[in-house]
Amino acid sequence: MNGLLRTRAFTGLRGTMEKLRENRKEIPGVRGGGASALAGLRSSVKVARFRRMEPNKILKRIQDIEQELVSLRAEMAPRRSWGKVVGGAGKFLISYWALMSFMAAIATATYVKYAFNIDYFESYRNASAVKRLSEFHRQMGDEMFVRNNWKQALASYKAATAANPANTAAALGEVKASVFIPEAGQKFIDPGISASKIKKLRELYPDDPQVSFLEVVQAFQNGQTEQSLAKCEEVLLRHTKFAGGYVFKSYLLQSRADFKAAAATLEKLLTFDPDNGQAQSNLGYCYLFTGQTKEAMQHLELGLVHFPCMVNAISFAEACRMSGDLARAEGLIAFAERGFNLQGSEEEYFASGQWLWNFLPEKDGDVESPKNTITCDTPEQKRAVLRISQGMLAATSGDGKAAMERFAEVLTLEPQYQAFLVNKLRATVFAGVVADDIKAKMVHYAKALESPEALR
Repeated sequence: MNGLLRTRAFTGLRGTMEKLRENRKEIPGVRGGGASALAGLRSSVKVARFRRMEPNKILKRIQDIEQELVSLRAEMAPRRSWGKVVGGAGKFLISYWALMSFMAAIATATYVKYAFNIDYFESYRNASAVKRLSEFHRQMGDEMFVRNNWKQALASYKAATAANPANTAAALGEVKASVFIPEAGQKFIDPGISASKIKKLRELYPDDPQVSFLEVVQAFQNGQTEQSLAKCEEVLLRHTKFAGGYVFKSYLLQSRADFKAAAATLEKLLTFDPDNGQAQSNLGYCYLFTGQTKEAMQHLELGLVHFPCMVNAISFAEACRMSGDLARAEGLIAFAERGFNLQGSEEEYFASGQWLWNFLPEKDGDVESPKNTITCDTPEQKRAVLRISQGMLAATSGDGKAAMERFAEVLTLEPQYQAFLVNKLRATVFAGVVADDIKAKMVHYAKALESPEALR
């Protein structure tokens, strides 16, 4: 047994010594530790050869030698040069240059933001804000467009393209809004030029609802009411959520005194556009003629909230007067009066646009009178309507003198409104909302207006 252990130990030591000799030759400059280890090994071999030792001691000695060999190998391990280190770092940077560039950019942006208060993404946010601002003006242009407020629509579209020249929808809106605006240096539109513009727009944009709307308005302005209504219905069949089509259709039906159909049209519009102030106010106006006074008051108020303009204020004031709420009617009339007194108000949204007024029933079952209408286009005509409302409110309040003064002023502003004023007088008498003495004065004044001498 002892002989076998010694033989294996000697064999292992001999192989180890051979390897150490080879390593010492291959690695220059290795001295000291390696030489002493070899000397120790020779000494151990000699002792093991010539002296008999206990097996446990021999094994312990071998273990010590193995530990010394581990230390020697660590000393003789190849050392990494600086060149290899730099080369490895270069390979890493080349492999991950995109990631490193991104991280460097983020770090630089963060430093610049907090050190110099400069926002790296400010230009992108500014571009986004400009686009939103341009879109706001375009949407305002669309809203003015469906109200037939061509000048305001054109101004909004121009503001949109000024903010963002790339807004092609606004650029197209400028062309469409200019169809019914007189050319430079002219006071009236040229029907031939308007027709040519609409024709070209139809060829280029056959599915544009606003172009179809221009055709509807064109037919109406040419006195073709039935054709205009038919075209409007065609537009709504193709574009079921085009608000302007519903409003204009109700306008056409209202001009024919078909208030039930007009109300149904506006009710459908309000199912998907409940904040449409024009639709709310027009629906309230229609309800006045269908006998739905409570609903009329509600919608007229909503219309004034969403679209505070003079025509809505006057309509609501008339409803309040007829229902007996004179204080509220007086406040609404005062609001409209302040608007008229503003310089240049006729060009503002709250006073511009065409107003349509139906005659009122003069007796029970009167369905013919509401078929008569007046339209207000000029500032004088609109002020005349306001004077009629002021006179009716004064008469209802018992101030007959002030009422007659207002009525006289109406004929000065617009003599052609004589029949409309007579109808208002008779309808008010029929409604029974004025005192008997005022009623007698209104009846007398109505008869006087119907005589040829009334306007002399």
